[in-house]
Amino acid sequence: MKRLEEFILKVNTGPRGRKDLPRVRIDDEFNYELENVEGTADSGDVLVGSYAPHKMIHSFVLEGPQTGYWDIENTEVTMRVREREPYTVRLGPVTLDARSDLNLMYESPEDTFDV
Repeated sequence: MKRLEEFILKVNTGPRGRKDLPRVRIDDEFNYELENVEGTADSGDVLVGSYAPHKMIHSFVLEGPQTGYWDIENTEVTMRVREREPYTVRLGPVTLDARSDLNLMYESPEDTFDV
């Protein structure tokens, strides 16, 4: 992936929510709290947050809660990558716990053109 300038994460929580603010982990070493947060990760709520790492990344995950379960109905992550148009990845339902994370690392679609 090219340099990730910023991402916006939107998570629709299902029946089992979480009280704490979710974190993302980049390159298996940096844990980030979301910024510009609206909403919560409580049951039935929608959380929207962003972060601007301004770096090349090799892995990118949404961490599961330290205790209990977090039911996610759907997730959208919009990425603004250097030298590309922003793109959005949409993911379906998943349940996370202390032993699981959600992979958010998806390359941008290739440019297409007619000949």
